[in-house]
Amino acid sequence: MFVSVVDYPTLTSPEINAIACRVQMGKPLTADELARVTKQSPVVDGELLIRAHRGTVFIKRYGGIDLADI
Repeated sequence: MFVSVVDYPTLTSPEINAIACRVQMGKPLTADELARVTKQSPVVDGELLIRAHRGTVFIKRYGGIDLADI
């Protein structure tokens, strides 16, 4: 059995912000959005990290820490 690997484009800043807002409001993401978040694990505004694992989205806020510098 072969698994199809899709080369998803990198999330843009507006897409990341929209995903963060939707997750915080409790709205589900599409399978493509989950795959893109899993691949990229973006940082929003320097202190908000978005991760996805097995279909669950995790958002962690690191107040006062600029994750872009790490």
